[in-house]
Amino acid sequence: MYDSSEIIPPQMPPNEEDDLPPLKSEAEWATRQLPSRKSAGVDNIYAEMIQVSGDPGVELYHKLCLKIWETEQWPEEWRISVFFIEEQNRCHQ
Repeated sequence: MYDSSEIIPPQMPPNEEDDLPPLKSEAEWATRQLPSRKSAGVDNIYAEMIQVSGDPGVELYHKLCLKIWETEQWPEEWRISVFFIEEQNRCHQ
């Protein structure tokens, strides 16, 4: 049905200590791993917008990761997945 290697990104080397907060370099790595050419999420932000935002975008993403790490709470919107099934045009000859 699908190749699982397509949906699992390569793994970032973990921090030496799991109880340390996420590093900015990890946030930068994560932004580079975002899949491109996908629909925007519920926030209407495309992965490409985050990727081209450069250092300010990485900084903002890092702050968000730190907040999640500190509060141990995921944004509720991140728990929602919406799938659209599109019928493809097929020409039969």
